[in-house]
Amino acid sequence: TWVGMERNGLALWNGTHWQRPDGARSVPDNRIVSLFEDAAGRIWVSSGRGVGYFAPSGPQHFEAIPGIGLVYGFAQERGADVWLAAEDGL
Repeated sequence: TWVGMERNGLALWNGTHWQRPDGARSVPDNRIVSLFEDAAGRIWVSSGRGVGYFAPSGPQHFEAIPGIGLVYGFAQERGADVWLAAEDGL
C-alpha cells in the first residue's frame, strides 16, 4: 500500500512495517497531492512541484513529465491512456 503525505513524501506498507520506497528521494517535493496505480503497474505521483511515475520493474526512479502543473487526480481508460486532472485542465 502506497501512501502520500502532506509534508513527509511517500511511504510504503509492506505488510509488516512502513518504509520509504526505493527512489522516493527522486520525487521533486515531499508534498504528495495524489497517487494512482495504472493497468501497467506504474505508480503515478503528483507532488507540489511535479508529476511523474515509478515503473513497476527495474530501478525505482521517479520519471518526471515536464510541462504539467499540479495534478489533483488520475483516471485511466480501460487499460489505455492515463488522464490527468491538472490545475490548468485535463
